[in-house]
Amino acid sequence: MGLINWLDPHVDRYILTTADEHKVVEVHKHWAVMVWPAVRVAAGVVIFVSAFAFQGSIYWILVFLGLVLGMQALWRFSRSTAIGS
Repeated sequence: MGLINWLDPHVDRYILTTADEHKVVEVHKHWAVMVWPAVRVAAGVVIFVSAFAFQGSIYWILVFLGLVLGMQALWRFSRSTAIGS
């Protein structure tokens, strides 16, 4: 407890509760949280790019699937980096 107590900035006495100040504790997420969305973004890009090798309805299905997978993964990636999530 000595090292942890030494690292504490002891700012509680300087917070102005009458001015509606409060402490905010930020906890950063582990890098592994980003791995699965990154894999899905990569898969979406591969599916989207490979769609150009096909014609007709297969082309449109792969374009749609690649865009949906990539965009959903990018949204999930942005939500995992947002404050409060």
